[in-house]
Amino acid sequence: MKNLVSSILLAVALVMAGTKAIQAQTKDSLRINVEAIRALDTDVYTVKFSRGKLAEVLIIGDGKADLDLYIYDEQGYRVAEDESYEVDCYVAFVPKRSGTFTIKVVNQSRVASGYLIAAQ
Repeated sequence: MKNLVSSILLAVALVMAGTKAIQAQTKDSLRINVEAIRALDTDVYTVKFSRGKLAEVLIIGDGKADLDLYIYDEQGYRVAEDESYEVDCYVAFVPKRSGTFTIKVVNQSRVASGYLIAAQ
């Protein structure tokens, strides 16, 4: 988690400095995107996670909307979620199989929102 936090802090600093779009991938498979989501909409991503290795996904919202986070395996089963009434979301899990997982970010609010998403 230390690498996740330090990389996210760097991305947040870039956003605050005025960088509009960030897409990054480090050697340890950390992926970071800065995105925008419309009101009452869903953004979908796919990411590969390895069996037995801790998988983490973090959403840092801009404070305007209630964002929810869902992770699905290749068979469509929900394996993790964060449905708190917050602008930020975090899930960590250990996949039982290696594969491509689907990440869904859902904006539950009637206002658009910006967010940073990081996965490793």
